[in-house]
Amino acid sequence: MPPTEVLLVALLIAVLALVALRLLRRPTRPTAPTRPAVPRLPAGAEVRWTTHARERMSQRGVSIDNVRAVVTRPERAVADAAEGSVRLERDLGGRTLKVWVVAPWPPEREAVVKSTAWADYTGEVTVPRASLGRVIGKGGATIRGIRSAHDARIVQDGTTFRISADDADSVRRAQQSIRRAARI
Repeated sequence: MPPTEVLLVALLIAVLALVALRLLRRPTRPTAPTRPAVPRLPAGAEVRWTTHARERMSQRGVSIDNVRAVVTRPERAVADAAEGSVRLERDLGGRTLKVWVVAPWPPEREAVVKSTAWADYTGEVTVPRASLGRVIGKGGATIRGIRSAHDARIVQDGTTFRISADDADSVRRAQQSIRRAARI
């Protein structure tokens, strides 16, 4: 092989080695922590309502089907040892339904529903990473303005903004404002 070809092959190998080293040294992005799965109601377990739970369901417009959806497949569970209960939550139709059941969770034979309540209306917007600065604004001024204008609670998690408010219209308007600020 002529010396120029040997030199070109050696140069090519050196360049490929540098590229490989650079790729190996590239820092990896941390992954978002995953939430542990909430145990479901065991197959064959029954659901029973206390008188208080039935009263609250009637007052708050919570149906039996809504409660069953939360109890059979909760998205979140929070223990309250002082009350001897577990609060189960699930997002249903833009709102979060909270259902308190007798501890422990999951039960062996039956889930006893103690109370229910609707939480705020919720929504979220995910923006491109390059747009975060526009949404947050200098010193947080833009996002504070959106919170104030729509009377909404907004929490940032990476590039996702989670919104909650007392009415669906406030959530929708806050989502629009965030998209407008992000220019998406």
